Amino acid sequence: MTKHFSRQSVSETSKSDAWAALNIVSLYPTPELRRIMKKRQSLLDAVSEQILMATTRSYTPTKSKWITEADGNVRRVQVPIQLKKWWTQIPNGKLHLCVFVKGKPLELEPGKTAIEIEGIAELIPTLKLVHQSIELGDFDDLF
Repeated sequence: MTKHFSRQSVSETSKSDAWAALNIVSLYPTPELRRIMKKRQSLLDAVSEQILMATTRSYTPTKSKWITEADGNVRRVQVPIQLKKWWTQIPNGKLHLCVFVKGKPLELEPGKTAIEIEGIAELIPTLKLVHQSIELGDFDDLF
C-alpha cells in the first residue's frame, strides 16, 4: 500500500492558509437572535421618539385609530398620545436621564438607573450617544 492513499497522511496534512485565516464558530440560535434584534429595535424606536420630543417642543406623538361616524362611515384618524419624557430636572439644575423599557427604568449599572447630564444643552447629544450605544449592542444584556 502506498503512503499517498493512507488515512494517516490525510489527517496529518494541514489546511490551507485561507482556511486557517477563517474564524470558525458555532451558529448563533436564530430565535434568540430575532428576540434580541426585536428588543433592540423597539428600544431604538423609543430613543428616536425621545430625541424628537427633545428637539421639537411642538412635536406630539400620534397613533392611528379607526372611528365610525354617525352615518356608518369608518375612517382612520391620527390621535395624539401622551408619552413620558425620560429626563427630569433635579434641584441643582442638572438633568437625570432614565432609559425606560415597558414603563420600568433600565438598571444601567448595579443600583444605578439614571445618566446625569449638566444641562438641557447636552440632552440631545446624550440621547444620540445612547442611540448609538444601543445600535452597537451595549444594551442587549440589560433587558
